[in-house]
Amino acid sequence: MTNLEKLQITAHRGIGETYPENTIPAFRAAAALPVYAIEFDAHLTGDGVLVVTHDDTIERCSNGSGRVGDHTYRELRQLDFGFRKDPRFAGTRIPTLEETVHAILSVNPAMRMLMEVKEDDIACAEAMLDFIRKHDLFEQTMMTSFSPAVLTFLRTHGGPDLKLHGSDKDGALLNASEGKSLLDSVGIHHSLVTRESVARYHQMGIRVDAWVLDDLPGILRVCECGVDGITTNAADRIIRELTGCQAGS
Repeated sequence: MTNLEKLQITAHRGIGETYPENTIPAFRAAAALPVYAIEFDAHLTGDGVLVVTHDDTIERCSNGSGRVGDHTYRELRQLDFGFRKDPRFAGTRIPTLEETVHAILSVNPAMRMLMEVKEDDIACAEAMLDFIRKHDLFEQTMMTSFSPAVLTFLRTHGGPDLKLHGSDKDGALLNASEGKSLLDSVGIHHSLVTRESVARYHQMGIRVDAWVLDDLPGILRVCECGVDGITTNAADRIIRELTGCQAGS
């Protein structure tokens, strides 16, 4: 069992339970917590700017419509990415990757960042890798994707300094013969976490994270299976609940 005091917590999209996901308020709040890393997603706008948002379309989180890649950065910047979460966040804008990194590191210069490339977007992966290289962020950055093609591209072009985190939602990565050489860590959907699956990754020298868990019973279950960390939308609340759990044990 993973010692709860050593459990590594990754803040998913900042603190998405409390703040508009993937926004500066969510990232600043997460960076102030004792978390292992902050996860976020990036896309390229139509004019080649890296912006941070989860979906490739903007309806769910903003008052706009259409695909991120069909808009210029200036057009996206006019939209409200906060009001759907809560009226008090009205006027929150979509952040660029550069703004996101600056917001996080201005609160905690040592914070790790887990940057996700969506789908098979090699162009976005290349742009993100160029950004990491330009700003010398290899030490505290991990890159992740569900796409084997993206992971292979990143490993090939990122060099030995780039840390790669694979996302395994169906168990497919577990059987990939190249997993040991490709990945430094892996995220397993919490429903697939067993002692056996965790042990097999550990035998390959790969760190294991369970995602996405927002409830204490679920977190305690995967801890019993030996995971190294968990990813949650509610890092602030989960830290409080885990602290209470440890105090009562």
